[in-house]
Amino acid sequence: MKTRYLRKSIINVFFFIGFAALVFSLDIYEDEKGLMVTDIKFTITNVYTTVVDILADNIEKFSTILNVIRRTDNVNYLNELENTPFTIILPVNEHLGDISDIDIKSFDIEQYIIFEENIDFRENVTANSNGLVIKWGDYPLIFESLKNTVLFYQQRNILNLHLDNSKTDFKTHGEILNLNKDLLDKPSKQDCQLYESTSWLPFPKVNLPSFFEVYDGRYYQLSLLSQLLHFYEKDFEFMRTFINNTLLVVTDGALEKNFKNSIELNYIFKTNHELILFDVNFGDTAKSELISNQKMVLNNLLVHGLLGNGLKEPGSVESLNGETPFELIYSIHDNGYGISINEFHAESLPNIISYKDLEDLEHKNGERFGLSYIFDGFDINTQSLDWNLQKYLIGLSAYDFLQEMYFRDLSYLLKEDREMTLFISIGAGFDYQVPFSETNDNGYNGYNKKNLLYHFVEKNIFIDKEFEKYKTQNVLTKENVDEYETLMFDSMFCRLNKQMGKSCQKLKFYKNSENQYFINSPVSYNIKNVNSPIIVNKCLIYLIDEPLELPGSMLQSMGHEFVHSSQSIIFLQNLNLLNLPPNDVGYTIFVPDDDAWMSLDLNLEYFKKNISILNKIWKKFIWEGLFYTDHLQISNYTNLNKDFIEIVDFQQVPGFNNQIRLVSESQNFTVRKGKDIIFEQGVIQPVSHIEYPLDIQITLKNLLDTTNNGLDFLIFLREIPELMTIVDQNLGYSFIVPTSSAMLKDDQFNVNSTDFIDLMKLHVIHPNSTELIKKCNSEEMQISTLLNGVSLYCKTVDVGSKTPSLFLIMKNKQGDEKKLRILQKGCQTNNQNSCIYIVDDAMSLKWLNSSPILELHLNLSWQSFLMGLLVGGFCFFGVQVVGLGINKYQKDLAEVDYDEFDDNDADDLSQGYRSFVSARSNVSQQSLLHNENNQKMSLNYGSVNFPNHRPTVHENITNNFEAGYSENSQTKPITVQQKKAQLFSTD
Repeated sequence: MKTRYLRKSIINVFFFIGFAALVFSLDIYEDEKGLMVTDIKFTITNVYTTVVDILADNIEKFSTILNVIRRTDNVNYLNELENTPFTIILPVNEHLGDISDIDIKSFDIEQYIIFEENIDFRENVTANSNGLVIKWGDYPLIFESLKNTVLFYQQRNILNLHLDNSKTDFKTHGEILNLNKDLLDKPSKQDCQLYESTSWLPFPKVNLPSFFEVYDGRYYQLSLLSQLLHFYEKDFEFMRTFINNTLLVVTDGALEKNFKNSIELNYIFKTNHELILFDVNFGDTAKSELISNQKMVLNNLLVHGLLGNGLKEPGSVESLNGETPFELIYSIHDNGYGISINEFHAESLPNIISYKDLEDLEHKNGERFGLSYIFDGFDINTQSLDWNLQKYLIGLSAYDFLQEMYFRDLSYLLKEDREMTLFISIGAGFDYQVPFSETNDNGYNGYNKKNLLYHFVEKNIFIDKEFEKYKTQNVLTKENVDEYETLMFDSMFCRLNKQMGKSCQKLKFYKNSENQYFINSPVSYNIKNVNSPIIVNKCLIYLIDEPLELPGSMLQSMGHEFVHSSQSIIFLQNLNLLNLPPNDVGYTIFVPDDDAWMSLDLNLEYFKKNISILNKIWKKFIWEGLFYTDHLQISNYTNLNKDFIEIVDFQQVPGFNNQIRLVSESQNFTVRKGKDIIFEQGVIQPVSHIEYPLDIQITLKNLLDTTNNGLDFLIFLREIPELMTIVDQNLGYSFIVPTSSAMLKDDQFNVNSTDFIDLMKLHVIHPNSTELIKKCNSEEMQISTLLNGVSLYCKTVDVGSKTPSLFLIMKNKQGDEKKLRILQKGCQTNNQNSCIYIVDDAMSLKWLNSSPILELHLNLSWQSFLMGLLVGGFCFFGVQVVGLGINKYQKDLAEVDYDEFDDNDADDLSQGYRSFVSARSNVSQQSLLHNENNQKMSLNYGSVNFPNHRPTVHENITNNFEAGYSENSQTKPITVQQKKAQLFSTD
């Protein structure tokens, strides 16, 4: 059959070559004489029947393509194209390689034919027309005039524009040749125009990955659409919709303008599909909804049909997504170079993209290709996406959190249309305002349902506005710039909270002076976007720098708050109260800080030595039930001692806007608003002042028994029934108690002395004067004693320590001062004006009653001695007896002045010491003058007990202690050795 067709064609060719037609032409012209002359010419013209005849007649140019046409049985097909005009572009031999390199099976003669049109490219070049876009098969073919040449191509931005004659340069574009010569005559039977070219057709086409590889980053930013299509190019059923349609490739910047924020943009274009579809335990609904949303956006970018000059007439068009809120109007501009949709102009010429298809590519339903144009602006219909919390969390790449929500059956919260606030960590360095594509491990693996619920609040909280709203209750104090403003809200962790009786576990928010916001700790869980929460429907999303943990134990929570309560922690630990049993209502624990404990002084020493009393007090500090300072209401509680507590009133502390006093019939507490510490079983309320429960009583006798100094002083009190009655009956008097070493050195403490009772009365303060001591300041305040007519003075003196020292001052007749430093104090629980004060020296009646002459000798004793030596030298032999008398008188003075007592001389034992020992031997009990380790004390013994963890007001080791004494004082301070107190002494 092929041979017969070829033979017939060859016969036709030679028949037309041998045929000559006579054409008569008369040329009439005027000769030199003006006569008319007529010439008769005969011309022989070749007449071709078909295109094949022309190719055969120009075999030196078209032998290669003619041979391919013959081998592919397309000779008859060309000869039969008689009823329609067409233009055919065929390559010439000099620009073609070896025919053996040609894929005969893929050759399609229709790729070389422009149907329905005769195109005069020479006219286009002459008219300086920039170019022409025509329909070529189902796709555009673009002709462009450049330097008196005509190039033609399909991938304008991909072609190589270097114009040379090398065969490798014309892979993606070709050139129309010989336009400067006369056009070949048209066949007689066909309305056809033939052009010579340099390229085989069709041109190579690109697939989707190659398309984005060429354009993205070089000419345009197309990473968003590139990533999304990279995933779906494997979905052959979906990609079939791209065939014979036009894809609008929108740049990243234009896509961003179609979404409210980058979270929505990330949800559509930046989701890690491998993670979502295969690795994460999401529900099928979430997966299918994500895929549906992404395909809907892609269908918005797919327009029905092929847009371009000669392909589709301008007018209304429709996307594959169907109707949109706005009508799409398509138009052509720039002489067919570009298109517009509504007000958006294409940035590129049309590009042909090849799509994979599983169907047979041999059938003639059209090639598996589509068109694309690049747009730097376009409106996408996103109204039907129906945004919710789940989609936003996917857009935030919070995959771990979402997985746990589904695994813990909490996914219903992600789609509920109600007010909520969510606090979530999305990883360090994430900026939700910047598009983000990397997989984000946000650290929620293994979270239980309680932890997840603790991230939610069942209302909208605009945190910055809430702090402004409650500023009057939570104000930064000017005295302490490190203070925080605080607010508390109930979390969604309620129903499952068995430890707190289904009461909602609270979230506590902190705002510091630098306008930074934290959750549950002044330094942890920093809120990044407090002024601009992410809003989706009725839900607010706040981003924190680490996953939110449930409140920890009592010890952990106090540690987070940096509360200075080490003494309380030690007590709770030793009393086994750090781990409280679940009670279904939660706990409120009032925890005194270290300053509160230290202010108790001797009372604290008493607690340490009486474990049962301390245990009872602490159980009264722990209430069953929840009390928060942000919600003050009259309510009832029970403490661990099972005592019923009814709060009857809340009193504002004068001068402190943020301090509230809880008043009940059994015990009271003063708390600071906003200082609540959240822990796993309830709330901790730090207190800076301890008020004793009414059934806890500490008497004067208890305080005296607490310290060895008091025990020794009690020995002398028992000798005076009148004073002992004060102790036994807890009357409102206070006692000044010298240290044991001070009493030991002073021979006035002698029960046989005539002025012993007056000396002891001098150590007793009237009830109305104790309050004056507590209010003592730098000005001297007069203190009355039980000894008639004798008063003391109180004054605080700054001796270089952190806290000014408190002194009691004695004044004699000459106005000289003797200062006694108060080392410790303790007061009765039922009468705070009845106290004992441990001082570093004893009162001295002799010093108060000393005469001026004695004082002169006291002040000038060395001068008197020198004078005696001089007088003795001159009168040694004459007045020896007088000299001996003077020496005896000086020894007597030394015994009178107790400050001159040399305690380092073991042999110098005065009558006062023997009297002291005698007084102790008169009592029925064994001597109590022992140290804290129950060892016999030496002459250097100092019995004051101090807590070993913090200095008290009377400690002054590194500073000059003697500087606090008046220059008029007649005595020097004695050394007091400090002893460390044991926590729970049994002595």
